Amino acid sequence: MMFCVRRADIASQSHLQEVSGIFDNALFSSGFGWRSEPEKEIGPMKATIWHNPKCGTSRKTLAILENLSRVEVEVIEYLKDPPSAEKLAQLYKDAGTTPNAGLRLRGTDAAERGMPEASAEDVLAAMAADPILIERPLVETDKGVRLCRPQDTVLEIL
Repeated sequence: MMFCVRRADIASQSHLQEVSGIFDNALFSSGFGWRSEPEKEIGPMKATIWHNPKCGTSRKTLAILENLSRVEVEVIEYLKDPPSAEKLAQLYKDAGTTPNAGLRLRGTDAAERGMPEASAEDVLAAMAADPILIERPLVETDKGVRLCRPQDTVLEIL
């Protein structure tokens, strides 16, 4: 079976792979590409969401993940099973942000406790001890980590 696709006919390589699952990177080496190899199987992607079921943005992000058949979702209700300070440090590092940027201010006493000005280590320790201070949802895949506010941010790592 052979296919011919013009680069202008598709929004992006990742969009094409999601829609068809039959083209590989060689297709994009020029404006046109031909492929006569058998279809490649694209395995499922794993995603972990640190979720608060009471949060609308977290529920919407989880719905996006659950509606993609190629994504296997692990849901961690972080208020019941909080991540360690070390795990949080890794998540924020992989997201390219700081723990202070991941600090939830609304509905918490973080500002009264001086957390916005605190060191990253102090913020991480406070989040691990009191997980309501973690802004949600955090999503981790093989492609990276995102604090998914707004919820469509999750698409960057799928």
